[in-house]
Amino acid sequence: MSKTKVDSTGIDLSDTFAFTGTVTGAGGITMVDQFRLTGDFDIPTSEGSITSNLERSDTRGAASFGSIQMSQSSGVFTFPSTGFYLVIFTVQFYASANDGNLQAAIKFTSDNSSYNTTGLIQQSANANQSISFGSGAVTVLLDITDTTNQKVKFNLGAGPSGTAAKARGDTDQNETTMTFIRIGDT
Repeated sequence: MSKTKVDSTGIDLSDTFAFTGTVTGAGGITMVDQFRLTGDFDIPTSEGSITSNLERSDTRGAASFGSIQMSQSSGVFTFPSTGFYLVIFTVQFYASANDGNLQAAIKFTSDNSSYNTTGLIQQSANANQSISFGSGAVTVLLDITDTTNQKVKFNLGAGPSGTAAKARGDTDQNETTMTFIRIGDT
């Protein structure tokens, strides 16, 4: 079989191409994965990590994309390969009026040990209502170059006087979720 090399000025890049074999170097999204909280999480007054009641979203059309996926153990998420990842943490909560500031954080480690906040949102419980409902999302774009040591986890907090704040979770629908999208090579 003869091969012809064509530079980019010799073809119309707006056309659609059908390839046989393996295409390399094209980049693009190669993985999408989503986890959810399966039951309500009591938000501590001092920030705490979500370590249990997590599952891959799997009902009513929920899907993952890619041949390798995220893995998690006790709420610590490991990336399946190097690359640029968009990480989205979406939280639905309810709280009593005295729960003060509610916060959701994405924590990142580069040494598989020390975690620091890389993304944070805060919202106040409404003092004019006995129960406040709300939601929010925090996103970060990470350059993962070391899948052994670079990981993330998700934290929640209600301070300074939080006593009854909860992040909502359900095994049958998405309420509080962690979404991972690998958007390209590093």
